[in-house]
Amino acid sequence: MLGFRSDGKLVKPEDPMFSVIPLIMTRRSDAQVFHKITINTDAIDNYIREKRENGLRYTYMDVVIASLVRIFALRPDLNRFIAGGRLYQRKGIFISFAVKKAMSDDAPETTVKIGFTGNETMEEISRKIQDEITFNKQAEGQNDTDLLVKVFQFVPHIALRAFVGFAKWMDRMGVLPKSLIKLSPFHTTAFFSNLGSINLDYIYHHIYDFGTTSVFITLGKRVRIPEAVDGEVAVKKCTNIGVVVDERICDGYYLSKTLKLLDRLFNHPNMLDVPLYESDGMVSEMEENKATI
Repeated sequence: MLGFRSDGKLVKPEDPMFSVIPLIMTRRSDAQVFHKITINTDAIDNYIREKRENGLRYTYMDVVIASLVRIFALRPDLNRFIAGGRLYQRKGIFISFAVKKAMSDDAPETTVKIGFTGNETMEEISRKIQDEITFNKQAEGQNDTDLLVKVFQFVPHIALRAFVGFAKWMDRMGVLPKSLIKLSPFHTTAFFSNLGSINLDYIYHHIYDFGTTSVFITLGKRVRIPEAVDGEVAVKKCTNIGVVVDERICDGYYLSKTLKLLDRLFNHPNMLDVPLYESDGMVSEMEENKATI
């Protein structure tokens, strides 16, 4: 209440317009901007192949999430959110994603949220992701969010509707209990969806009005795209990523530079093998942008 939240620190924007924008565009669905990233996958394929030869089994999902975690550490303005018409800097980096227990129509799906510091290596992030996926794919595997939702099944609809409405009000006022924020996959830095794993291309997924998610990322299946190389047309293996961002958290210039850094990581994934503050290249980028970090 009055600007205090357990999951974020109130920010006074340097540009006064960013104090007004959340009062004009009151919902995230009013403020969504969309961007597509097309990645030539040669660098990632070579990286994954090289690591596999050394006994490390990384996936595209691992590489993309590890790149996002590094970017959110380097460019923290993208790890902000709007709540109650105010701008907050999030405490911690969190990535949420859905896990389907089996590839069948009637298999249940669960959502997990993983916390990061931003200084993790590729190996550490991959291990966290795979541990969560392995646990939640088990028939008996139920995380705390699953258990809470299961309780809601036994609550009368009118009471559940009242509870959800009250929770939304508490969230706007900044008094939603920390325990509920911890369980909520909607209170996260970014939602990620690996659509390539079910043979779909990228989409632009809306960001939720409930919670504090400011970014939604979808990874599409690998496709072949014609590309001009030295005056010749070659067919390259690529993948598309759909990015949806709440435009109220940063300006277009900041977002543009962030996306360029993200593209650099996709083309040089080996930079993720060392912690952020031991990575000369990334620290140089951070120093270059220290006014905003």
